[in-house]
Amino acid sequence: MIRYYHKACCKSITQLLFKGMNDAERRILRKHHTTLLNTLDTKYMIPFLFEKEIVYEEDYLDDEPCRPERVKKMLMHLKDSCSFEQFIDCLRHEDSYTFLADDLERELSQANEQNDVDVVHQQRKINLFTERRKEVGEFRHKMKRCSHEKDFAKFQEYYEKAISDWNRVKLNRTKYNDQQRQKAADFCHAAYDAEIERRRVFVEKIELEGDILDKVQLMSAHTSCPTAPDVLYLARYSSALVMAGGSLEDGLTYLEDAEHKMELLPACRETGLVLYIKFNFLLMRHERDGTRIDKEELSKLGNSVITHFSTESDTISNDFKRIFLLKKAHMWLDMGVFLNVIGDDTVTASHIAETEKLLKELRRPELWNRMELRAKMVYSAIMSRLAHVKDNMNSPDAIKLAKKALKLAKKGKFPKEEKAIEYNLELLCKHESV
Repeated sequence: MIRYYHKACCKSITQLLFKGMNDAERRILRKHHTTLLNTLDTKYMIPFLFEKEIVYEEDYLDDEPCRPERVKKMLMHLKDSCSFEQFIDCLRHEDSYTFLADDLERELSQANEQNDVDVVHQQRKINLFTERRKEVGEFRHKMKRCSHEKDFAKFQEYYEKAISDWNRVKLNRTKYNDQQRQKAADFCHAAYDAEIERRRVFVEKIELEGDILDKVQLMSAHTSCPTAPDVLYLARYSSALVMAGGSLEDGLTYLEDAEHKMELLPACRETGLVLYIKFNFLLMRHERDGTRIDKEELSKLGNSVITHFSTESDTISNDFKRIFLLKKAHMWLDMGVFLNVIGDDTVTASHIAETEKLLKELRRPELWNRMELRAKMVYSAIMSRLAHVKDNMNSPDAIKLAKKALKLAKKGKFPKEEKAIEYNLELLCKHESV
């Protein structure tokens, strides 16, 4: 993915975008122009712009194959047709870029209070999106898909090579320059993180000390951008803590620390993972203690996760979007993190409609065609639950889909989900026999 443009090109885009805004708005947005270019994705913005008649073709930009080119063309179009207020509204539409809208409005508010835009402070974001990051990100994502497809042989091959390459560099440091050392460290860190995630998926034990978490924490100091690994470590530690029997509240405090640190980062995979784990924790708290859950707010958090991942490559962005369309779908149907049914009385007609909308989005080719074994299992479990809540008399279809989900869970050896699906199936069979 192209991350940078010629300086003159960036300048001209910025000038075009801010035409018609007052000086304060122009200066505030100019501070964020690189973030806008790196973060925005037209597929989340064009529906709003079309609805508001700011663009007049629903398929506007479909002729541009690359995301950066679509963003560039959109920004150029907005130069004469979108006020600052409309731009903020567009960012907030369906919570697509709420975090950006908040930053822009906060800075403008401070500037208006001080009546001097030049003194507005913006915390400097780390320059994260490099060619190295793209290469390491693709490697890390391959390992993730190996876990979800149960391809342990390939996973182990990737893992051992990354560790071996780092050990060779570490033992012969003087033979390598700093770029070579950092590259090896970046890949090794990615491999350790993938192993943590693999254990999480298959519910394998992770010691809080003296285990893989220590390795990933120590490795972060050698990477090309230690802040991102530090944020990731706090998120992973919080998850391991809860898996080991720690309280959700303690886990959430580590996520708070991660959220504080991630203020230095642009929206990216690491910041998306912090919010991803937070989503899971809030859903787990609901299923564990029966507290009421604001599904609308949790859905908004899910949207934020999707938009943070949208700054990565199209492949990574789409794969994580698929995960969260499914997560939001089973959340609306009152299913827990591992697909266990929490209750029947909170699934309303509007919740069913939201679920069906998400599943329709999931069937887009770029999302549907790359579905992993794990995603297929989750999808089948959701369809079973949907068939049941839509029509309690339609248990045969629900049972058939639950059996399919259970078969996929056993094939993938996903123990928590297998147990939950098996229990759901028992309840459906009892309902059928009544």
